[in-house]
Amino acid sequence: YSHEFRQVVSCTEGSVVKVWDFDTGSHVFEFGGAHGQSAITCMTFDPKGRRLVTGGRDGILKIWNFNNGQCLKILKKDGESNEVCDCTYLTVHRNTYVMSVGWDRRINVYSDSPDEPHHIQKPQPSWQDDLRRGHIEDILCVAQCPPSLLATSSYDGEVIVWNLVSGHIQCRFASPLQPDCCHAQGMDTCVPSIIFLRSRALHAKFSSAACLLSSGPTGCIHFWNVLNGGKLLANFEAVCVTMATFHLLLFMLKPMDFSRNQQ
Repeated sequence: YSHEFRQVVSCTEGSVVKVWDFDTGSHVFEFGGAHGQSAITCMTFDPKGRRLVTGGRDGILKIWNFNNGQCLKILKKDGESNEVCDCTYLTVHRNTYVMSVGWDRRINVYSDSPDEPHHIQKPQPSWQDDLRRGHIEDILCVAQCPPSLLATSSYDGEVIVWNLVSGHIQCRFASPLQPDCCHAQGMDTCVPSIIFLRSRALHAKFSSAACLLSSGPTGCIHFWNVLNGGKLLANFEAVCVTMATFHLLLFMLKPMDFSRNQQ
C-alpha cells in the first residue's frame, strides 16, 4: 500500500503488476512482463511510497515507477541467478538501501543513491559474518527494526538477528519442533514469515519482553526476545503465512483450505 498515492499494488505469477485505487477499489493501471516470463515473488516500496521494488524467480530486483511501468533500475548479482524470496528498503545513517534474500542463502545489499549512474547495479560486498556464519539453507524472509536490527529466517527453521550497522550476528535461534513432530519424516521446518514489534524493540522498559515474532515451523507462532543472546518466551499454534502490524494490532493471514467444500 502506498500512502503517498493511496494505491494498492498487487503482482501475479504471470509477472503482471496491477495498481488499484484504495478508496474506490477500481483498477488504475497495469503492466506485464515485469520479470519476463518469471514470476514476481516479492515487492516493497521505497520509504516515500513513490517507487516500487519487485523481486523475481529470475534472481533479479527491479525498481519501478509503478504509475507508468518505467523500469528505473535493475539490481542483480553476477553469476548464477537464484530466486529472490523477500526484499525490503533500509535507511542507515540517512543512506537508503535495497536488501534482498533468497535461494543464494546470502543477504544482498544494494545502494539506493540518486547519484548512481548505472542502470544495472551490483550488490555491495557481503558481510563477513554472513559469509562465515550465515544461513546454510535458503533464506525465506527478512524483517527490519530501525535503527539497527535486522532478522532473517530460513528453510531449516533458523532465525538470525543481525546488527545492520556492523553486519555482525547479534543472536540466532533454532525454531523448536513440537514433541510429536520431532521424528516425523519430511517435516516442513521452514519459517516463512517474521516481524518485529517495533514499539517494544525500541523502548528500554520492554528489554525483557518479546519483540520478534516468527511463523513456523509445525504451525506455531514463536515470540522471541533478541537481547542478551536471545531466547524463546512463548509460542502458540496458529498456521500462518504472513504477518503485519498496524499501530497496536497484529494481523496474521492463514492459508485457505480449498480441499473442502465450502458451504
